[in-house]
Amino acid sequence: MKTTIVYAHPWEGSFNSAVLKEAEKATGDYELIDLYADEFNPVMSKEELAVYGRGEFLDPLVAKYNRILDDTDRIIFIFPGGMTCQQLCGDFWTR
Repeated sequence: MKTTIVYAHPWEGSFNSAVLKEAEKATGDYELIDLYADEFNPVMSKEELAVYGRGEFLDPLVAKYNRILDDTDRIIFIFPGGMTCQQLCGDFWTR
């Protein structure tokens, strides 16, 4: 079973970072999407919105994340409380 971990936290000393380390140990075969390390911008621009309805995207990271998720059986989200997946992941999550 291929697992993808979607991680979003800027500080390596955070509780979320500790959770990530434990998840990595327990998961086995996994792919990590680190939204902060990738400098992913979750805000959809007018230009992106114009092509979104056709199932297209302009951000190359969205293409990368789509390829990863197409090969994923299980997703683990690790992010600070109070934030939604949509806020963190932006349009790649709504594919």
